[in-house]
Amino acid sequence: MSLRFNQVFVGLLALSFISAFILPSRFTNPVRSIQGLFYPVARPARAIGFALHQRFERPAKDDRAVADVRAENEQLRQRVSELTAQLEDLQRVNADRQLIGNVRKLCTPAKVLGSSPPPREALNLRAGTLDGVREGMAVLYRHGLVGRIDHAGAGGSQVQLCTDREFAAAAEFRRYVTRADGTTVYESVGKTRPFVRGAGRGMMSIQNIELKETSDAVGNPIKIADMVVLADPDWEQVSGQWLGQVVKIEPLNAARLVANITVRPVSNLAALDEVMVMNKAPGDAAVTASNKNEP
Repeated sequence: MSLRFNQVFVGLLALSFISAFILPSRFTNPVRSIQGLFYPVARPARAIGFALHQRFERPAKDDRAVADVRAENEQLRQRVSELTAQLEDLQRVNADRQLIGNVRKLCTPAKVLGSSPPPREALNLRAGTLDGVREGMAVLYRHGLVGRIDHAGAGGSQVQLCTDREFAAAAEFRRYVTRADGTTVYESVGKTRPFVRGAGRGMMSIQNIELKETSDAVGNPIKIADMVVLADPDWEQVSGQWLGQVVKIEPLNAARLVANITVRPVSNLAALDEVMVMNKAPGDAAVTASNKNEP
């Protein structure tokens, strides 16, 4: 009897060794999955046990004082409020950057530290030469041109606003017009190309247009609310960017031959908290994009 038992025991050991180290897993795994046959029997008992556990389990006791819980809730509310405000601010900044359009990839965001004292109209930027900012670079925002970098150092830079009295650039008048068929076109207005100068106090002026071009005496006259956009060879990369909108038309002098046209930026440039400095050429942007795609 003992010999027979030993033979059976040795046989079982040999079978276990073969199953574990010799037979492929596809032949042995189905044997282990036999426990799945008992799942339909065990499932009702498991469900009953889980329901009883949920019903009679006693919740963990919170020994904290009511005042401490209220204080913690108040802190959590404040934190949620802070994070919500930060998220909304980031969403706004990203939306502003998107509105700049295709030239966004050529620009670097720069925080505004403040504005220069009168009579200058300029913004001081945190970005400087270490960020690739150089004198003469165009500066944009969501509604068009802010101005041009006129001073750059390692610790920051300064941008001359287009409303500064030293600013001057060639431009053109444009207007959105809806045609009879319902399509909208962005057409040029007037005959003479305007020359825009900064007038200070957040304004610009145009004084090289004959007054008759602002009246019905000519076809397609210049009117209040027309847009003034850059059209200057010295600003080739940002040609077409908005300078502002016509807000006032009046005679320049008693002769009433020349118009004095007042132009105002779409937004208050002195109140901007971030601008976009165009510090890359189209070729540089292409190289940067290719480098990002490299493994």
